[in-house]
Amino acid sequence: RGQYVYRRHGQFLGKILLHLGLGGGYGAAKINRVLMSTRYLVGQGKQGQEDTFRRLMETAMATMDFMVPGSLTPDSGEGWETALRVRFLHAKAR
Repeated sequence: RGQYVYRRHGQFLGKILLHLGLGGGYGAAKINRVLMSTRYLVGQGKQGQEDTFRRLMETAMATMDFMVPGSLTPDSGEGWETALRVRFLHAKAR
C-alpha cells in the first residue's frame, strides 16, 4: 500500500521528504554526530556541494528502487537489495 501511495503522490511526498525529513534529520544531534564522525557532512566548497548533491541523488534513487511494485520481495527484488545495502552502510557508520 505504501508503494501505491508514493506512486500516486510521489511528487508531493518527495518534497516533504526533502525539506522536512532530510532537513530535520540533519538537524538532529544523534544523527549529526554519526554524519560528522564519518565525515559525511564535512565537505567544503565545490567538492562539498558535489558530495551533497551525490548523497541526495543516492537517496532519491534508493527511494525509487523501493517504490517499484514487487521490488521489496526478499532475496529477489531490487528494492530489497538496495535496502540491505543502505542498512549495512548505516550499521557500519554507527
